[in-house]
Amino acid sequence: MGSRMPWLSSWTLALRDEAIDDIAPLLRASGELLPLSCPEGRLVALHVTEVMDVLDEDGSTIIRHPEHIGGRIITIEHYSFVEKIATVPPVFNIPQQLESVIFFRGDVVQKINDFCYGGTVFERVA
Repeated sequence: MGSRMPWLSSWTLALRDEAIDDIAPLLRASGELLPLSCPEGRLVALHVTEVMDVLDEDGSTIIRHPEHIGGRIITIEHYSFVEKIATVPPVFNIPQQLESVIFFRGDVVQKINDFCYGGTVFERVA
């Protein structure tokens, strides 16, 4: 049996079987749970709809494309967030990385980890 919460990519978390019932209530305020076709059981993908402009670009380590007008972001090696980070929703995106990363508040990660599903790893970024 695989993880109850497999990462499909760094911006797409899936929930299987009982994780849907256990974890979905924590996530619904921040996005949509989209059903996926899976012959082995129930499977949904989290589509985050909350976008928060909380990245402190001056305090972060950002690698930008040198030849792109406006300096398109290639990656962010170190994140620094503005003070209002305490008011963010449980799960959110930042406008600088809409298609590459989703962020979870620490209390939400702790609640998810309390279910002890295993196989899902979160990286602390700030």
